[in-house]
Amino acid sequence: SELSLNESPAKGMPLGSTVRMETNALTPSSLNDSNDADDKTQVVSYARYALLETLVPTADEDTEVEQKSDTKTTTTTTTTTNGIQVINLVVFPSSKTPLPVWGVDIVSLPGNRHLLAMDAQPMTSSNIINDEWKSWYDTHVKDVFTWGGDIPEEASDFFSPYTLWTRLQGGENATTIIQTKVWDAFCDHLDLYLQMLDLYVSEQNVKTKIPSSSSVPSQQDINSKEIISDDKESINWQERYLAYRLKNDPARPMLTSLYGNEWTERVLNEV
Repeated sequence: SELSLNESPAKGMPLGSTVRMETNALTPSSLNDSNDADDKTQVVSYARYALLETLVPTADEDTEVEQKSDTKTTTTTTTTTNGIQVINLVVFPSSKTPLPVWGVDIVSLPGNRHLLAMDAQPMTSSNIINDEWKSWYDTHVKDVFTWGGDIPEEASDFFSPYTLWTRLQGGENATTIIQTKVWDAFCDHLDLYLQMLDLYVSEQNVKTKIPSSSSVPSQQDINSKEIISDDKESINWQERYLAYRLKNDPARPMLTSLYGNEWTERVLNEV
């Protein structure tokens, strides 16, 4: 669609450089007819990625490509770490569950400035994060990354005790850190979240006596994890969280300056 891709000239970069944004979202209905559909699509209501990258022309000379009787010039581009680079990933579970929202933001800005956030963001007052998340935090975050700064009070409910939130700048070899320590933290964090979805699906299948189409952990394993609380008394915060994000989305000023207000508001509201 017209919202899935946009480009804008990159200011202060070599002629022909652009800042490109690509985004895509999936919902269970878009998976129903594909081979990727499984039990997890019953608890996941929405998943999205957004990629923003600065592209510069390569040092090679332009290549002429002949098409029919016309000759047009195309330029090969490559990603540069001297420009804006952003990756945003989010998975929303069904608001009928007590499951957290999974979110990752890696933002690299000119001047060797980097902001990193990774969390399984609670959407109910019930704490369903088990000891495995604490183990992840102790391994990948504690004594590894400094805290990135205060969280606004109105957003504090949406952060778990095991959030990775940090800033890298100055003389740090940030690219290497992101490609190693942050990458390892990301892989293990995503694995934990997928395991949480599997455990939730398995428990629901046991409760309703519906056999799962995938491998099901034992009931003893499920009970020992204790990831599901009595959510009848829990109020899901997703609506409040979405309203907060839409109002305070930190990407809005940058996207508006690159792609204009109309396109930016459509992306934030519709994708």
